[in-house]
Amino acid sequence: DCEELLPYGLTQSGVYTIYIDNRPVRVFCRLENGVDAWTVIQRRQDGSVNFNRSWAEYKTGFGDPGVEYWLGNEIIHQLTSSGDFYKLYVYMEDWEGGYIHIQFDEFYLESSATKYKLRLNLLRGGNTRNAMYFNTGQAFTTYDQDNGGFGADCAKRYGGGWWFYGPACVYANLNGNYVPGGQTQDGIGLVWLYWRSPVWYSAKVTEMRIMKRDENIPIRQP
Repeated sequence: DCEELLPYGLTQSGVYTIYIDNRPVRVFCRLENGVDAWTVIQRRQDGSVNFNRSWAEYKTGFGDPGVEYWLGNEIIHQLTSSGDFYKLYVYMEDWEGGYIHIQFDEFYLESSATKYKLRLNLLRGGNTRNAMYFNTGQAFTTYDQDNGGFGADCAKRYGGGWWFYGPACVYANLNGNYVPGGQTQDGIGLVWLYWRSPVWYSAKVTEMRIMKRDENIPIRQP
């Protein structure tokens, strides 16, 4: 992950090549104070990349790490199942310069055999309530592979691939259709249930970043 850059004294956030299973992968690294190196797994900022993609595309990844991209479910699984324990930081910026953020101290994706099921635990903090509470334990869904379990076709209804939950589908969705201006309806957009509730609001900028936990204490449920 991006932490392999720190011994080289790199301090500028940007696109770098890291190696996963000896394979080069271009990622956006968010470097902070020469100490923290976050690997960005999801990035939105201008709507230039279509996130309404197939299962195969979400598996391998798509987009441009310098602008907007999804790292790829298989790569995220490989990183977070490598024996180290990862935390997840979610950042969403509005159209007026404000933002919300939240951090979880355990994050990993299961394998393709379980449809890249999301495991998310140990809420660390932030300035918003946890809208991803409903996503943990859910399989990943795309428009061509509905794994939501309710026949709700959430990806077709709301756009993007995500760990949709239940017939209502949307509690958080950072991979939805990009909606300029912020105001939206019925959960369409880059949304977070508790942001400006009861009015739906679509973010201008989103990032999902992962980094190894400081203490690799095994806490996963069997």
